[in-house]
Amino acid sequence: ARRCGVAVIATPYDLDTDHWKLSRAVHDDFDATLVACREQYGLAETAPVFRLGHSLGAKLLALNACSGDDDGAEAGQAGGGEVASSSGKLGLIAYNNF
Repeated sequence: ARRCGVAVIATPYDLDTDHWKLSRAVHDDFDATLVACREQYGLAETAPVFRLGHSLGAKLLALNACSGDDDGAEAGQAGGGEVASSSGKLGLIAYNNF
């Protein structure tokens, strides 16, 4: 992280049927870890943030983007069809069972 200015944050979660609750928990855990990475490793505040989710992880990212709870910012469209919010761009992989 120090040498390249890049960090990968994996955010685990327990399975639950309340996907809205899971989405919020994943978002909060990621944000707390991002703050810790910035403090511990000197990751720049201006470093771009990309959130990538597969299957249920993709759904959780999409739910959070649609919730309007993203630091008070509204989710919107960035160029090229990707979803962007104040917390970064989303990559959704195999989002096919919902």
